[in-house]
Formats: sequence, C-alpha cells, structure tokens
Amino acid sequence: MYRIIPLALAVFGLLTLGALTAEAAKKKKGNPNEVTGTIKAVADGGKLITVAVKVKKKKKDTVPDREIKITDKTKVEYTGIEAKEDQVLKVGHAVVVTTDEKDKDTAVSLKVSKAEKKKKKKTNQ
Repeated sequence: MYRIIPLALAVFGLLTLGALTAEAAKKKKGNPNEVTGTIKAVADGGKLITVAVKVKKKKKDTVPDREIKITDKTKVEYTGIEAKEDQVLKVGHAVVVTTDEKDKDTAVSLKVSKAEKKKKKKTNQ
C-alpha cells in the first residue's frame, strides 16, 4: 500500500507536467487568425487596408501583403494615438488584425498604433 502512493504521485506529476508543456507549446504558436504588420495602403474610404505582414527574422521566405476588409462590425482600437483627429487608418501605422474564423480576409478587430521609429546604428570610424 505504501509503495503505491509514491508511484501514483509520480505518475500524476508526469501527466500534469506533460499537459502544461503541451499548453505552453500551443501559446507559443500564436493565434492563426492574427496578422501583424504595417499598413501599406488604405482604400475604399478606410474599408480596405493592405498590410505588409511582419516576418520573423528566422524565416527567410517572404510573405505576400494581405488585403483586409473592414466592416461596420470591426472593432478598432487606437493605442498611443490620443487625438481624435489622428485616429484614422493611415499608411505607416503598425497594426494587429484579428480576422474572422470563417473569412480570413475580414477583420473582427484592429489594434492600431504609430509605427516604431528604427534607431540608426552608429558606426565607429
């Protein structure tokens, strides 16, 4: 009886660890319905945007630009853009788009922010 309890605890611990590892792996993959990039073009009065998709440095394949439709139901959130007159979709803004599960070209929500300025590297001469 006393030998079974430690064995059962060990099995339970391994199963729990395996479940946590699998859950962490799913989180690392990210949301398949999410597109991150920079707005390259705005058309149809702001109802269609073209997003230059951000690619991880490790991947060498280029990803084509994505055209995303914006509907009246699309939730748009502006982060770091406080002035109401500046809260408009503009070329160069950074954007995270969550697309509809059924229609990958239609946005459910947008998170828009000003694009980060790249720092110039100083060269030592």
